[in-house]
Amino acid sequence: MDSAQELRELRFAPPDFETSMTTYIYDETVTFISSRREHFAMTIESAEFATLQRQLFEALWIASTPSRAAPVRKPRAPRMSRVD
Repeated sequence: MDSAQELRELRFAPPDFETSMTTYIYDETVTFISSRREHFAMTIESAEFATLQRQLFEALWIASTPSRAAPVRKPRAPRMSRVD
């Protein structure tokens, strides 16, 4: 699953962490995209909020399991990938 050529590392969030939304963090912008059921997106342009979201991502990243050591899990566990 990991690919050095694609500059990414896949990790599995803790089993009790579930979310139905996708989050993109770039520059001073955070975008949330909802599930198909609710069908909406929201973008916030704020350096302070983007910093907060990056810190939350880093905390979740540290708590997540690298893909090589990932245990067998229920299929709904969210996946995260870090792009360098």
